[in-house]
Amino acid sequence: SSMWEIFHDNIEILSSQVPWMVTMGNHERDWPNTNSTTYGDLDSMGECGVPTMRRFGAQPFVSSRLPPDDQPWYKIAVGPVFIVALSTEHDIAHGSAQHNWLAMTLAAIDRSATPWVVL
Repeated sequence: SSMWEIFHDNIEILSSQVPWMVTMGNHERDWPNTNSTTYGDLDSMGECGVPTMRRFGAQPFVSSRLPPDDQPWYKIAVGPVFIVALSTEHDIAHGSAQHNWLAMTLAAIDRSATPWVVL
């Protein structure tokens, strides 16, 4: 949509100079029956995260499949810093796919190699 074009035009000066890492938030993903939050919000105006998944395809998402099968969370080590990005629009309750991935990811961090962890 034109809103995405305007957004990308506005961030181009910065995003062309520094790494630009994104993840899902309420305005990208919320829509009923898309495996998003259980509140039934309509914040994404029906886009259901598709533009984010397509326009930021270089993100190291666990899964870039389209909703409701997407898993847009990831981990990345940058020097001594380990960055974990989560989706606020997916279940993170104990036993959920995102929670299980987070628990395994945090348990596997080598704190001697990456002493700083940003969640």
